[in-house]
Amino acid sequence: MVILSETDATALPALANQLREQVHDMRLRHEDSPQSVVTVSLGAALAESMQDVAPEFVLQRADEALYAAKQGGRNRAVVFAACPVIPKENTA
Repeated sequence: MVILSETDATALPALANQLREQVHDMRLRHEDSPQSVVTVSLGAALAESMQDVAPEFVLQRADEALYAAKQGGRNRAVVFAACPVIPKENTA
């Protein structure tokens, strides 16, 4: 998991794809892969303000995006563009 505090909805898809491409371009051998090289699937979610969003919700969205990337053919990045504001539980 990576938290990018200075990344917005415009930059996130490009950044995720750049990371995916960099791993592919390393050409790390993997005999069990259909392409014979290591690839990655990435799921990302954006929270406009972590003060207003439960971290578990953002992680759940990123996990759902990851599964969508894998189901979509692997070696791809899927981004949930925004997470709705879900208030943190009151622990007081």
